[in-house]
Amino acid sequence: MFQLGQGFNLPKDKYDGFCHFSMGGEKMSSLRKKVYATIIIALFCLIIVTGIGNYRAEQLAIKIAADQIDKALALTFQELDNNRLQTLIQTLDDQDPYYDQIRILLRQIKQDHNLADLAILYKIPETGWFYVVDAREKEDPSYHPLGAAEKQASVYMERTWKEQPAGIEYQASSSNAFISRYLLLKDAQGSALAVLKGDLAAGDITSYLYKTRYVQIGVIIVSLVLIGLITGAGYKKTKVRA
Repeated sequence: MFQLGQGFNLPKDKYDGFCHFSMGGEKMSSLRKKVYATIIIALFCLIIVTGIGNYRAEQLAIKIAADQIDKALALTFQELDNNRLQTLIQTLDDQDPYYDQIRILLRQIKQDHNLADLAILYKIPETGWFYVVDAREKEDPSYHPLGAAEKQASVYMERTWKEQPAGIEYQASSSNAFISRYLLLKDAQGSALAVLKGDLAAGDITSYLYKTRYVQIGVIIVSLVLIGLITGAGYKKTKVRA
């Protein structure tokens, strides 16, 4: 007989069972703490990995899009006659045969490279920016005819005009992403003549980024479920042994 507190006696075999149950409870409580700690650490690590993965995927997508635009700008640059372009800028004559020739060229390159727009703009220092050629369809509400003003000139375009490093212009919203690149065109004397602009509406890139996020979230959920199942099985085995 063993005495547990005042006025309570317990047979030896019952006392051994009571002690064993108490120790088993402590083991289960310790196991729970390990399970929770493991889940928290795993979740924290997966969140970090997801964030890094999203950033790397976004940077890669931007670079791919920028390279695609750069190819279109380089091809356009090779096909342009800057002397005739300078005449077109000075006269703003949409009846000039070269105007139609440039439009056909830009529309074809825009289509071949899947761009949202391909345009040539020039700047009058006292007035602002104006369109020379816009490759959009004339029925497009965003189309700008020869001589139309650009009221929202990009800082990146200004930097290009001043021959400063412009980099990649990237604008993102919850539904889409837009990437723009610029190339300076010069006259025979080497002075700034116009800026060639290429835009890519990166809907596919945005969709890819969101799909990547969803996949990573799915991986987190599946990983946590697997951790729960594995630790739960270990918890049951410990309980049975106890």
